[in-house]
Amino acid sequence: MSMWRNYFQVFLRDLRRQKLSAGINIVGLALGLCAFLMVGIYVRDEYTWDSHWKNSGRIVRLVSELQAVDAVMTRDDVSLMAAPRLRDFFSSEIETAARIATRSSRMFVGGEEFNERVFMADRDLLDILDFELVAGNLEDVFAAPDRIALSEESAARLFGGEPALGKTLSLAASGMGGPLFQVVAIYRIPAGNVTRSLRFDNFSLLDENVFPEAQRLDWLSGSARSYFLLRKGVSPQDLAARLNEFVQTQVQLRFAMAPGSTLADLFRYRFQSLGDIHFNPITTDGPGGFQATVNGFGVIGVLVLAISLANFVILNLARSVERQREVGIRKVAGALSRALLVQFVCESLLLTAIALGLALVLLKVLLPVFATLLGTTLGLGLFQGSTWAALVALVLAVGAIGGLYPALVLSRQRPDHVLRPGGQSGSLGVPGLRKLLVGFQFVIATALIVATIVVYLQLAYIRQRDAGFSVQNVVTLQVWSNTASQIAALRNTISALPGVKQLALASRPVNTGQENTRELSRGDGAASITVNTYQTDYDFFSIYDMRLRAGRLFDAERDGAGQMTLATLENPSEAAYRLGGSAFSRSSGRLVINEAASRALGFANPAEAVGAVIEETINEGRTRKQVPVEIIGVIADNQFNSLRMPPRSEAYALQTLASWNFALKVDPKAMPTIADDLRRVWREVIGVGQAGVDFEENNVQRLFDRELKEGRLLLGFSALAVIVACLGLYGLVAFEVRRRTKEIGIRNVLGGAFGNIVALFLRQFGRPLLWANLLAWPLALWAVLRWLERFPYQIERWWLVPVCVVAGLLVSLVVALTVSATVFSAAGTRPVQALRYE
Repeated sequence: MSMWRNYFQVFLRDLRRQKLSAGINIVGLALGLCAFLMVGIYVRDEYTWDSHWKNSGRIVRLVSELQAVDAVMTRDDVSLMAAPRLRDFFSSEIETAARIATRSSRMFVGGEEFNERVFMADRDLLDILDFELVAGNLEDVFAAPDRIALSEESAARLFGGEPALGKTLSLAASGMGGPLFQVVAIYRIPAGNVTRSLRFDNFSLLDENVFPEAQRLDWLSGSARSYFLLRKGVSPQDLAARLNEFVQTQVQLRFAMAPGSTLADLFRYRFQSLGDIHFNPITTDGPGGFQATVNGFGVIGVLVLAISLANFVILNLARSVERQREVGIRKVAGALSRALLVQFVCESLLLTAIALGLALVLLKVLLPVFATLLGTTLGLGLFQGSTWAALVALVLAVGAIGGLYPALVLSRQRPDHVLRPGGQSGSLGVPGLRKLLVGFQFVIATALIVATIVVYLQLAYIRQRDAGFSVQNVVTLQVWSNTASQIAALRNTISALPGVKQLALASRPVNTGQENTRELSRGDGAASITVNTYQTDYDFFSIYDMRLRAGRLFDAERDGAGQMTLATLENPSEAAYRLGGSAFSRSSGRLVINEAASRALGFANPAEAVGAVIEETINEGRTRKQVPVEIIGVIADNQFNSLRMPPRSEAYALQTLASWNFALKVDPKAMPTIADDLRRVWREVIGVGQAGVDFEENNVQRLFDRELKEGRLLLGFSALAVIVACLGLYGLVAFEVRRRTKEIGIRNVLGGAFGNIVALFLRQFGRPLLWANLLAWPLALWAVLRWLERFPYQIERWWLVPVCVVAGLLVSLVVALTVSATVFSAAGTRPVQALRYE
């Protein structure tokens, strides 16, 4: 015990004697550990989505893929018939199955109204997902169709602080089992990240009879999401081959197949693992994550830690100069190299532990900022045993790796070398290795600087590029599930509001990512294309400032006669399923398309497309037929979707009432109050529910948010890497200055200028810096070229050359300043003091 106490006292004495050097060492390592832990928490968070369910490794969901000529439509909402049929077909591989159907609803509790998503589920859902029961009995939910279970969050939102169990609430949604529901259970969703499609705020019994018969018997309908619990030892890949057999033998489509084609050519099922949903989401899952981005930040975290480790080794070597004579004296007194090695490694572990403590303090401050930039919530979880085990392992690994080489070098010093005059200033360790470590640091730092500059150039380019539309001062209002007469009254009232310059109806906002596709072709056997479609009215294009390239837009006098409306239908949402396959030809028979659709149809230019009569493929019963539609105008391409995708082929049909969203162009002066005005008008005209008001500028901004956040984080990590690398460089320069103190003094005596002395050291580090740049540039270019692949429109490649040069000059400037500042104090020392250094 006395030996370890002595080791600790020597460690503390050395820290007091070399405060500056030890402080820089600890701070540099703390920064690297903080960055590594921060990124590690983020990576762990991303890879543990939906892992909190007890059977997460065995849960899969069914996904359908419909081949729509030139695109594949992937959906997670499938036919009501799929789950029970598949459970029977794979009876030896599937343990159980459950369906979840979702409805938007107005929920009424004690006279207060809430807009809620209402879920209907099969009883077997309780065997697949393990909800923690808070109150009541979850089994009672499935005893009758007028019972409902609420999550803790939903119960608190709906009933405030009052107990919800036993209370009643009413629902105003089509297709529900009854107007009144009794709350029979309160449950808690497992803590952690849960995909939006699995975050059920409530659920009640799924009754197939509430769905129209045509929908229940339609294999292509998107009525419910279906989840399956596989038996132990069964994987989704084991079922892939037989899924094709199931489709061929069980699935029947409502239209006839084209001659020579099979059902497998058009329609497929696949099972998606629960853990795969976050990185490969579908519409109802929410935005999801980008696995390449997560892995990229993981690599950056490891690289920053590697820079800190290299810095740790360099600074430990520099600090060891002061201890060479101590080692020599202890060896003369009989100390063994093994005992010295153990002592120095233990000191390295203590330094690492201190650095980790500082890193945890920094992490406490910086983690919320980091999480905000990523748009998520992150926690360290210090009260978990696994976290402390990981931290102890990190200290042991970093301390051993970072301290072993300096400890080996110092413990093997020969007493006769270090005790003789001038021996203490001799070389310590392998000089080439020290320079290699510094070069490694600047390879990574230079590569990160190159990547950061390229990211910002690319983001600036896509932000300034013409998107083909404008959402400035555009507000949307959802009017789904209201009668045609209410929609008309709401339109007239809103149009009269001060500040509302234009109003148009549309089937949906332009940037939701949702798709409603049709097949178009030029006829005569020409290949069909898939276009994303919108139903709009006359002012839609001017509200969004869409530029006309050729032809004309919709006009009330020329296109108003004969268009299809829902004026005679008292509930548009009830008719939505039946009207979902309506042809464009049943409206005005005319289309406006964008340039992407014009190119896809084979027209040489927009003017050539105007006036062309093309064919739309529709389904009538079991027959696929082509009906003619006329192209009246072509607008500019519009970047409605993600920045990672090229503009889609779009087509617009005229519908002045068969739509469920208002788009408003608002005077800028009225923007601050328009949301309150719309909610007030909603209460006056509709009377129930809540107005779904949204600002289109916010929605478009979300398309850029992820890339902007990535850029800011990359900038932060680049700055951190440069700072830590400079600390390592300072340590090596300080070591070289200390070793050559007498040389510097002699040069001063002989009249050597300060600039010449600085140049001497700069030449020493110039070659490693040159090699660092030559290695960093191809590494950085490989990474940024892969990153740029995600964007359809990219900066010119020639920009990469000056970017690399600028990054190299920046790093060179940092090195020059660091070396100059460090050498300045030594070169300014009086020669007599330098020559009396020993």
